[in-house]
Amino acid sequence: MTEERGKQMVFHGVVTAYELPRLQAIHMAGQYFDIDTEFQFEERDGHTRVTQFADVRGKGLFKLILWSTGWLMKKSQCEAAQKELENLKHFCEARVTA
Repeated sequence: MTEERGKQMVFHGVVTAYELPRLQAIHMAGQYFDIDTEFQFEERDGHTRVTQFADVRGKGLFKLILWSTGWLMKKSQCEAAQKELENLKHFCEARVTA
């Protein structure tokens, strides 16, 4: 489940790749769109660099909405991705120090 501007969206996910310690990929299916996301992990000077790739595909009428207003939604998508990565960072660091 994720939340965007107070609206919750439920996705059903399947891990499509899991190659520790460098790669994780997930396919998430939702009511209005599907998302394929890949996280690549690299060790950099004692820290971990995470790179995220995502492909969002709309369904039905939402496909047309994404196509016609996608450029308007780019800032919102970047903010959501940043929040997700910050949550992932917090989760990973909490697990290491616990």
